[in-house]
Amino acid sequence: MRLLVKTVGLVMIVSASTLLGFLKARELINREKTLFKIYLCLTDLRERIRLDGGELNRLLRQSFEGTDFTEGGIPKIKELSADDVKLLEEYIKSAGMADTLAECDRAQLYAEIFLKRREAAKNQADRLCRLYRTLGFMCGIFICIFLM
Repeated sequence: MRLLVKTVGLVMIVSASTLLGFLKARELINREKTLFKIYLCLTDLRERIRLDGGELNRLLRQSFEGTDFTEGGIPKIKELSADDVKLLEEYIKSAGMADTLAECDRAQLYAEIFLKRREAAKNQADRLCRLYRTLGFMCGIFICIFLM
């Protein structure tokens, strides 16, 4: 009975640390997907500004459809890093202060910035996801060996 309890405990330790590695890898993948979604939304916003015009707040909500907004009109996106959120806030807070052509250009510029960030996040995810998964498993094995 004692051996069974010890074995179950060790399996739980390995499982928990492996799961932690997989969750950390998943964060990287989700950030990359979210950055691409923002790129698509900003590209859509650019087209809406160019073709439709009108109130920018309404166009933002249409482009970021399905996303909750803060009271300041900034989309709530939890998968982003603090720098990404700061960049998105910078764009939205200064949006609407220029003519239509300048707003189209600004939207395109920020869309390209988010596309570059997405490429960097994709490269980072490709490099680190496998490492986090393996590291989580190996840490679990190490802890088990240490406890035996």
